[in-house]
Amino acid sequence: QADAAQAWLDALDVFAHAPAAKNIKDRSVVFPCFSGIFLFIKGGKIEKDDHFEADLVRRFVIETKKHGDPVHYGRALAMKAEVSAKLGHFDQALEAFATMKTVYDIEEHTDAVAKAYGTDRC
Repeated sequence: QADAAQAWLDALDVFAHAPAAKNIKDRSVVFPCFSGIFLFIKGGKIEKDDHFEADLVRRFVIETKKHGDPVHYGRALAMKAEVSAKLGHFDQALEAFATMKTVYDIEEHTDAVAKAYGTDRC
């Protein structure tokens, strides 16, 4: 699992620093990287500080909001709510949850979230 975790980290690093990355039209190709790294951190497979985790979620929210698909944006907002609460930023957690409620419809999106990420954690 350490190799898989490093592969996710490397993929995001390439995406963040490769000059051609800004020209990628469908940026959803990296969304599983954000989610996978988050789950590895949560499961203790990657040791990163709170700043790294908060920045990871911040970047995921930005990318998914730009993309505009509520399936991915809802997943990112759920991650933001969880990390914000973990860090004691309860107002930010509640704000992320409130935003998630406006874009994510469980009846409409749960199957698509589960298909994209393996499970629906929204």
